[in-house]
Amino acid sequence: MKLRCNLIASIFKPNPFLKYEFSGAVRNSQQPLAMMHIPKTAGTSLMHDISASLKPALDIRGFDRTLFGAFDDFASFSEEAKKNIYHQTADMPANAELIMGHFSRHTLKARYPDAQQITFLREPFIRILSLWIFWRCHRDEQLAGLGGWANLVKLSRLSLKEFLSDTRIASQTDNITVRMLLWPGSGIPLDRFIEDRSDHELLAQALERLNSFSYSDVIENPSFNERVKGWLQIAMSSSRLNETSVVPEHLRLKLERELDTETLQLLQQRSRLDLQLWTALAKRRLPERDIEALRLQTLLGGIARYSSLLNPA
Repeated sequence: MKLRCNLIASIFKPNPFLKYEFSGAVRNSQQPLAMMHIPKTAGTSLMHDISASLKPALDIRGFDRTLFGAFDDFASFSEEAKKNIYHQTADMPANAELIMGHFSRHTLKARYPDAQQITFLREPFIRILSLWIFWRCHRDEQLAGLGGWANLVKLSRLSLKEFLSDTRIASQTDNITVRMLLWPGSGIPLDRFIEDRSDHELLAQALERLNSFSYSDVIENPSFNERVKGWLQIAMSSSRLNETSVVPEHLRLKLERELDTETLQLLQQRSRLDLQLWTALAKRRLPERDIEALRLQTLLGGIARYSSLLNPA
């Protein structure tokens, strides 16, 4: 228990790089709007609500290649699944007014240079746990259209330690915000974890990119919904979509048994860069708030919720 507490205490050491203002730009309804949706950051609900409110003539959703890493067996996908993947920026309609999905900053900037870009960050330790459990909830029939990628999603049926150790899904588990901000290039490997020796350079580049967004926030902000609506200058409902459901009975387990010292160290390693981005942005958005206390509250609440979802009957 002491080792676990010491490890949790040790992860409160991010450098917030406070020179970055993240001040963004005022919403311009005459420009396209492009959202870099980081997986498991409540983006599906937000995308639905934004689209329903703005009612664009052309609304683009989907994926570029960022999150697939070195995976390239897209021929095994169903025809329906293939429609959601844009392998080249030129494949995306140039006249889209609203572009929201798992697209890197580079993809959005290259195809829609005049668009205002927005993105939202989630505490990365909990984001990874959410991803593991969300994937774990998927039954075989739900994965049928994903061909060879389904085998990688099924890695979530292994222990959390094994899930975090598999390089084939590094693009999903290893500092994903930094990857989406900097892909392609920057020396980040597609099928390996980011080495510590690159941290300073990658973090500086990622902060510069994040600083260029017109609007950004952390989803843990208590005023998150109101601020998004205020920036968009619209009345917008707040839906709850694509939430993690209860894990199939045969895949349930005791979460506390998964969070041994070695696994906690892996979680720390996979989130170390994203944590600094999240902390820097949180400090700007919530200057009066104790961000370490906010994070501890987020960790405890998230672990309690996921323990309930995973708990054997």
